[in-house]
Amino acid sequence: MSTTTVLLPPEISLLVNERGQVWDRYDASQTSFRALQSLAKETSTSGDVDSVVALTAGENPPDEINAAISEINQQMGLSKTKKDKITQIVTEIEHIQSNLRTLYITMGVSIVILIAIVVFWLSRQM
Repeated sequence: MSTTTVLLPPEISLLVNERGQVWDRYDASQTSFRALQSLAKETSTSGDVDSVVALTAGENPPDEINAAISEINQQMGLSKTKKDKITQIVTEIEHIQSNLRTLYITMGVSIVILIAIVVFWLSRQM
């Protein structure tokens, strides 16, 4: 089996390399697009925005999208952490309320027993 080597002129070689870079950027954009779609399912829109603050120095759209995805993921992680903390605090409050109910019942029963003892003692004194 023989191999044949084809030499391309530098202009064509440059175009082939550029074409490869375009496809690489396209693949990266598709990955970002899928990430945005999954984030869109987890978040709600807050309306239209007239102006957008640049997240990167170059303001290159693919870089901006990647920076936005990163920022959204960070904010969602922070939101989840705070939600977990709220759930923990609510659980602690419910535990305290349960202990308080037990204390009220114990105090009520103790008062009833104390009144019964006092009434019994007073009835014996008469």
